Amino acid sequence: ACDSLQTKEVSRLTFDVLSRRGVRGLAVIELEIEDAQRWAARYLRIVVEPGGAVALAALLAGKVRAAPGMLVMLSGNISLNRVPEVRSDLIAIAEAGHALIVVDMTNLKFIDSSGIATLIELLRNQTSANRRLVLCAMQPQVQSMFQIVRLDTLFTIVDDVASATSQ
Repeated sequence: ACDSLQTKEVSRLTFDVLSRRGVRGLAVIELEIEDAQRWAARYLRIVVEPGGAVALAALLAGKVRAAPGMLVMLSGNISLNRVPEVRSDLIAIAEAGHALIVVDMTNLKFIDSSGIATLIELLRNQTSANRRLVLCAMQPQVQSMFQIVRLDTLFTIVDDVASATSQ
């Protein structure tokens, strides 16, 4: 089922590098991959090929531990008509109790005041529970809006996801 992941052998160099870094292999069965594909279709609303669902299958099957944080990717335009869905998703993520929520805004082109209010609500939920929220990778037009209304002093804003997770 996962043709894209088949390899005849791992080169000695690759194996040595992976071994030195403590990387170990794990296995998932086809049923776990199928469950991951169904989960992605239901909750993420995307269709994933079997090879692309392997890591998710391992996570859902409890074979790897998830990091204590959550990465949320916002894209397109967030305005009044989209806010109810975005707010619902963000509040559900906050209520899951993640110690860190990172909001990646790389593909966010526009956010209006209702979208900003939703992020402020998320920040309040996180800080009242002694958890963190970090915004990252803002497009210039979005970043300037945050600066104009001085929200850059309220939120932790960093350049990229790597910086957000290393704080």
